[in-house]
Amino acid sequence: MFRWIPAILLVTCVIWSNFSTADEVTLRFPRPAKDAKDKKGEISKIKGRVDAEKSTASKVLLAIGREEDPIEVTNIESISYDREPTEFNTIRNAIANGNYNEAATEVQRLAAAIEAGNTPAIGGDLAKQDFDYWMVYLPAMQAIEGSAKIDLAAAANKLKDFLSKNPTHYRFYEGTEALGLLMQLVAPGDPFASSKDYFTVLFNNKELPELQFRGKLLMARALLKNNNFQQAQPGLVQMVAEAKPTNRMMASQIAQAKIALAQATAMAGKPDDAIKMLQAVIDETPSNDYEAHARANIALGNILLQKQNKIEALLAFLKVDLVFFQYPEQRAEALARLAKLWMEIPDAKADRANDARERLQTLYPFAGVK
Repeated sequence: MFRWIPAILLVTCVIWSNFSTADEVTLRFPRPAKDAKDKKGEISKIKGRVDAEKSTASKVLLAIGREEDPIEVTNIESISYDREPTEFNTIRNAIANGNYNEAATEVQRLAAAIEAGNTPAIGGDLAKQDFDYWMVYLPAMQAIEGSAKIDLAAAANKLKDFLSKNPTHYRFYEGTEALGLLMQLVAPGDPFASSKDYFTVLFNNKELPELQFRGKLLMARALLKNNNFQQAQPGLVQMVAEAKPTNRMMASQIAQAKIALAQATAMAGKPDDAIKMLQAVIDETPSNDYEAHARANIALGNILLQKQNKIEALLAFLKVDLVFFQYPEQRAEALARLAKLWMEIPDAKADRANDARERLQTLYPFAGVK
């Protein structure tokens, strides 16, 4: 009996190490699963070992014992690695919440601590790759959100360099989208021309329909920034008609395509039709889809403002400021509109206009919203 104890302990340690020190993928959409008693449920996290050699920009290969689980990057919320720095979790949470300034500060603090020898260097290659990505992705997002002074050209070049050297990284498409948006700031004269090559990379992904749809949507938005609704509108009509809401991400993308189509409709001289379309999106979209609601209310407010319906426009902008504030680009625009509207509406108080203006300057000092 006793001669088997070392063997039992060895097996137990191996099993325990596989689960206690494994990499862990957090899923954006929990997947159906069964436990040991064949009871149905859902799982939101999977532990194993990320196989970088078999992973691509579209799918991460997670090895779980002898099994292999290819996970689409559109379903990956985050990946944590065995023996990574504790600061990584703080950084990931800040990014997930859209707090890019907070995440960037933590990344810079950790980088300085490593350089000074006050903390161990980042261990594994995959963790180091994620850290290098954050070093270039976060400044890009800070610039896009207009909340920090960033050298736009330098940020674009650093992000472009990372993507060219790491074409199979699971954040490759996320970074490519950020680069396209950043290039619109680098070359603002023609947002479509400056970004279309990057958005086309998403559109050309044949494996992930969500990314293809996302690429089309981003190109349509770029056309609308150029006031080229004639070219954007037909594509948006087709997208909305043919798209299928296979998951929450796709449903949100479809809602955002409908918002863009409403904006194109307003540009085509049909603001009343556009307002009806936006109201339908607001009514049909789940309340926890904050981005779609923020975009819909900004678009609605702007169209109502053009029709001189200032009170309803103010209410739409207030919703973005007070309820759907998680998206800095939309909130900055809402605050800029509110700062003017509070002064234009009879009986409005100047202190409310000043409050909106001060929060815009404090929260998004470099937003540049007109």
